[in-house]
Amino acid sequence: MNGIIHNCTHKDSDDVHFRLTEEEMFIAIFNYIEHLFSKIKPKKLFFMAVDGVAPRAKMNQQRARRFRTALDAEKAREKAIREGKELPKEEPFDSNCITPGTEFMAKLSQQLKYFINKKVSEDRAWQQPEIVLSGHEVPGEGEHKIMEYIRNARAQPDYSPNVRHCLYGLDADLIMLGLLSHDPHFCLLREEVTFGRQAKHKSKELEHQNFYLLHLCIVREYLELDWLRGKRMLENDEAERQRAKAKGKLIVSSEQKALWKKTIRKFLTNQGGSRTLDLGAGLNAADRKFVQELAEAAHLEWATKPDDEGHRHLILSYPARDEEDEEDEEAQSAVLRIVKKYDNAQVIDLTSADAKAALEANLATLPYSASLGFHGVNVFQQDSRNESMVVSLLETDLRTNVESAKVKLGQRCFVGYPFLQEAKIVKVSDELFDYTLADDGSGRIVTRNHAPREIEEWTKKADRIENFYSKRLGILIGPVESLVSVHMLKGLIKTDEGATVKEYGEIPGMETEYASQIIVDEVVNEDERFIEKAALPVEEEFPVQSTGFFLGEYNYGQPLEVAGHSRGKLSIWLAVLERREPEFAKKIIHDAQRGMHYLPSYMVAKQLDLHPLTLSKITSSYYIRTVGDLRVNLGLNLKFDARKQKVLGYSRKSETGWEFSPAAVHLIVEYMTRFPDFFAGVKRNPSGAELKETDLWGDPTVASARVKEIGAWLKTLKTSSMERVPLDAEQLDSDVVMRLATEADRLQLSTIFSRPKKMNGVPRNALMRPEDAEHRLGNQRFSLGDRVVYVARTGKVPIGFRGTVVGISHTPTAKLLDVVFDVTFMSGNTLGGRCPPFRGQTVPSTTLLNLSNHQVVAGSKAQVARQPVSASVTTLTAHGGYHLNGKRYQDAAAPPPLQASFRSVVNGAARGGRGGGGGPGGGRGAIQGNLPYRAHQPQRQQFDGSHVPANNGPGQAVRGRGGASQFRGRGAGGIGSSNRGRGGYPGPVGVNPNGIVHPASAPPMYAAVPPPSSLDAPRGGRGRGRGGARGRGDGPVFRGRGRGARQQQTAALQS
Repeated sequence: MNGIIHNCTHKDSDDVHFRLTEEEMFIAIFNYIEHLFSKIKPKKLFFMAVDGVAPRAKMNQQRARRFRTALDAEKAREKAIREGKELPKEEPFDSNCITPGTEFMAKLSQQLKYFINKKVSEDRAWQQPEIVLSGHEVPGEGEHKIMEYIRNARAQPDYSPNVRHCLYGLDADLIMLGLLSHDPHFCLLREEVTFGRQAKHKSKELEHQNFYLLHLCIVREYLELDWLRGKRMLENDEAERQRAKAKGKLIVSSEQKALWKKTIRKFLTNQGGSRTLDLGAGLNAADRKFVQELAEAAHLEWATKPDDEGHRHLILSYPARDEEDEEDEEAQSAVLRIVKKYDNAQVIDLTSADAKAALEANLATLPYSASLGFHGVNVFQQDSRNESMVVSLLETDLRTNVESAKVKLGQRCFVGYPFLQEAKIVKVSDELFDYTLADDGSGRIVTRNHAPREIEEWTKKADRIENFYSKRLGILIGPVESLVSVHMLKGLIKTDEGATVKEYGEIPGMETEYASQIIVDEVVNEDERFIEKAALPVEEEFPVQSTGFFLGEYNYGQPLEVAGHSRGKLSIWLAVLERREPEFAKKIIHDAQRGMHYLPSYMVAKQLDLHPLTLSKITSSYYIRTVGDLRVNLGLNLKFDARKQKVLGYSRKSETGWEFSPAAVHLIVEYMTRFPDFFAGVKRNPSGAELKETDLWGDPTVASARVKEIGAWLKTLKTSSMERVPLDAEQLDSDVVMRLATEADRLQLSTIFSRPKKMNGVPRNALMRPEDAEHRLGNQRFSLGDRVVYVARTGKVPIGFRGTVVGISHTPTAKLLDVVFDVTFMSGNTLGGRCPPFRGQTVPSTTLLNLSNHQVVAGSKAQVARQPVSASVTTLTAHGGYHLNGKRYQDAAAPPPLQASFRSVVNGAARGGRGGGGGPGGGRGAIQGNLPYRAHQPQRQQFDGSHVPANNGPGQAVRGRGGASQFRGRGAGGIGSSNRGRGGYPGPVGVNPNGIVHPASAPPMYAAVPPPSSLDAPRGGRGRGRGGARGRGDGPVFRGRGRGARQQQTAALQS
């Protein structure tokens, strides 16, 4: 906890201007705790430990540290006064207050108790685990108090060795404490630590902070491999068993402990009164042996007896006694000893081999060997000079074989070894081919050849994967002969029938191709968060008086309460709004964007008389070399192509390229006005890579002076502190957000009253429980200005609060929305100074229901009746289809093979060869085709209602190379033709009454191949004559290559 307190109260740098009130500090601490809780989602325990009084041995170190902190703060203050800086009137926060026994810590303890009580009473997620707060008044450092709690829990008889621990903190000693716990599932949660000067433009929002999990099980495995170095730090499970036996403790498994506690113990103490105990036929061999040994120790008789189905039951019974007095007293003493022994038995479930097979992050999920050697593993951007533990995977030849990989198509797998994540294999490839399953669901494998460029890219990708594992992770995976492409497990979704099923798909920013030899087929322990579940009965899923949100078109997104059930349908009380919420957000945003016209970069370059390359360099990072070979950035830092970032309010990137706002253009104009000599020098070298300052100014003295002047002016612009966001991020500036908040206050949206209305016969898919929000709202689309309602029962925002979307951003695992809510709430913030206090928050899109764009509307009875019924309740069917919201979606079949030449297809020809049919759809440039995209062309209407391109004269066939003709010219054979030219097909076949040829009636063509590279190259040889016996003329009766249209016979003869 102390790390959180320090982060939320003061900066690490010597910033003498930074001030926060105590109220702001406490709220920041609350938000940080809540963010960590939502990251991990604890199920059993959430332990918050604040450092108490430290041991005497550490007090001297703490005292020296606090004196140094106070001295550094005083020096920074004196320096600021000497430099003439104006300091705030408020007193700065003294970080030494974060000490046990201070007034600040006493206030913090009271505030933390209030926060915990509020969350437990309001947030469903906080009601499940046990919440423990160990404040500053409890002696000991926070991490040691947590470890003491874990050790005490391990000593309890009902402790499960498979429980997962996650400990937050940056201290290095947490690694050793976690290893010494000897629990197999232990990880550390840590923020991303960046070294060097921190960027001022970095987002301050917690949602954009990167966190990492350090899996100590991997560390433990490497220490076991390198046992010469690790034997003093880690003892293996066998040594723990030996120590337990030496202390006289009995070793049992958790199943055996439960069997003893729930069944056998009661039988031994004769609590049930029965003299026989049937343990059933379901015990495994180890548990049967355990029961038999226990029976012999307790002087009980055991036997196995078959039932009617032949299953043998293990039965315990008391022996018959003739002399009960003395024997009974002796037996009772024996029973007491047995009960004490088995009550104190130590539970150890997993041996070392078992644990390796069960961990999610584990080297042993694939066979391997390891050795210590000089491998040059690259850590912190340089190769290691010392020996490293190098892991070599075994049996890779078999797993990387493409035939072995093809068998796994369509199956579930686990990728990312050794940190496994579930995925589904959708494609297998080797150097020459791609292999996928056919769309018809037959299980047939479809093969596609690689083009030469694809072969080159595949080879590079395979080499990159092998090199990454070798140089970055120190794992030798062997040559890569095949790759698998996967869809990652995105999470669970709720079907309309009520089942919870897995959803696979591409996740932006995550790798989708892996080497076949590092794919894990199965794991021992399934992730409990992603277990599919069948639909519950509607009475059980929606009990009476449960609450949720309505997904019908009528009052979409309004809260409801279940009133009853009837024949699989529900009766509900729905909160109906008395008046419709006015639409205001889109208009405000539209008016703001209308005055913010972004100009394409080429237009800006033209207006400013700049070379496009010059403009590109000036608006990004433009480095020149000065005296001493130093690199100085003289760019405006308004765009970042390599990082895929833009600057809000100044730049953006569309499909056509970069665009700049009027503010950015004004900045460039000011730059050009102040330093025209600099731009004159850049214009002389627009394509130069890195110029020297003497390339821009001939005199070295003048060059150095001007570079310093430009650098000083750029610092005054503070462009480095402007907010940089990913290219796909959308955000409104503070002025627009404030206008939205002000308008929401003026309209008094939070005071719109509602009245209850009874509705009967409501289907289950028209109701959404808050617990199902994540499973049902994952595929919504949002745009700026959308009105939303918070529908989750957990998180920082109270359920049912409404607001307006003012920002959209993405992380590798989620879509995040900046929302300014209609009312204030405790965990609200200002969205980085863009909205009023306590009104804004950045939340995942799966916690919001889009009220402006209804996308999960439950269909009416008529709509449902028209929809096909799917026999499958899963989202991903065997045929690759989707069943969602009562509808079944499936990928469209591939279009039929092109049956025309490449050039004809590009121009829109349907199936004709060189020429094609005359009339509508024939010849070059026709629009009748079988491509999904057809270029638009101006048309005119003929007398019969058909359309032809407007560039053809009256009575004239569509004039491609050839046309409608009865002569043997090259290219005839259109509609009404009796003879066929080269290309086209006879008109009488498959012609409908309107004169349009049915594509299926055309004979197959074999010219649908890309043209040779020399197609458009200049060619010599024969010219194209205008007539003649065998020339390329327009003669209608000769064997020329021409257009033999009847209407043009006379003109052709005269020519």
